[in-house]
Amino acid sequence: MYAQNTGEVIRCGQKSAFFLADLLAEHAVTCTEAGKDRYGRTLAHCEVEGQDVGAAMVRAGWALAFVRYSREYLPQEEEARTAGAGVWATEFVAPWSWRRGAR
Repeated sequence: MYAQNTGEVIRCGQKSAFFLADLLAEHAVTCTEAGKDRYGRTLAHCEVEGQDVGAAMVRAGWALAFVRYSREYLPQEEEARTAGAGVWATEFVAPWSWRRGAR
């Protein structure tokens, strides 16, 4: 992805990972199973100190609401978009589009 004002390349995966590492720090993470996906993988909601990790990542702009499967994090995504937080301060291709070859 590229910064909108400078054209600088932004390593969003790295920034996202650093944000998550800071969020979790040395806190206990609690996950509650929420079902299985079509491949049988466990889906879960995880919290750290009472905060939903997914919601925090989306609100900070370092994750996107994956509306193909859930609209749960749309309010947090709108907050991030409005604030120009994380990836919303850049020009980027959504991960699901990137995997399909849109680069």
